[in-house]
Amino acid sequence: MKHQKLEFVIVGCGNLAWHLAKKISKQSNFQLKVYNHQDNAKLQTFKGKFNCETFSDLKTVSKTADFYFICVSDKAIPAVVKLLHISQLKGLVMHCSGSQPLDLLGPKSKNTAVFYPLQTFTKEDKIHWSDVPIVLEAANASVLDRLKPMVKLFSDKMVVLSYQERLQLHLAAVFANNFVNAMFVEAYQLLPKLNINNEDLLFPLMKQTVMKLEKVNPLNAQTGPAKRKDQIVMAKHLDLIKDQALLKKVYENISELILLQQKKIHD
Repeated sequence: MKHQKLEFVIVGCGNLAWHLAKKISKQSNFQLKVYNHQDNAKLQTFKGKFNCETFSDLKTVSKTADFYFICVSDKAIPAVVKLLHISQLKGLVMHCSGSQPLDLLGPKSKNTAVFYPLQTFTKEDKIHWSDVPIVLEAANASVLDRLKPMVKLFSDKMVVLSYQERLQLHLAAVFANNFVNAMFVEAYQLLPKLNINNEDLLFPLMKQTVMKLEKVNPLNAQTGPAKRKDQIVMAKHLDLIKDQALLKKVYENISELILLQQKKIHD
């Protein structure tokens, strides 16, 4: 007797949707359907890559799927929810946002949850799901019990947090990822005058900066002129960017932040 396949629905065709589909499509006992608000090249790529059914009308979403992932931008979630008619769906409906409340899916819904992978996603990435923490929130204990076995398909690293806790974690993630990456962008933009390959020169340093955090607390891993209170070097740097007011302000503010952080070690 054949086991009935579990049906997964993904709404959206962005980077997170891509990696969820990639993982799900590798399971022979799962059926995948991907929906988008319009037919476009991205949606067609899903169909070709993952051999899944694709649809360009959210009003036609399957009512009998086991799990629904809403993988759209935060501002688009309410519109998707309105079209899905969540109360009519059989399975668990999840949004994947770190910064939006669970009740965005409906304050009275009993079949809803949050599935928030604490990771940065771009299409070209090779995601090691087993290393990715999955942050969960569920409408009730019964939903959480149904959710956890599915989550293990992706990772055993799961944590249940309230909305306020998840929002705090999301803020921390923005500092750890988005803001750090913005600094990488500025670093690369400072190098063209040297007529060298940015990545070849800076990447080993960038990589080591992250790798050493596996063994050392970031507070103790800090190096550089601000930590050393080297005002001479800092003045030289500021002179190089004297015509870039915003970047100069960022340099000054972060240097001050480093000084305050280091002060905590000695207090």
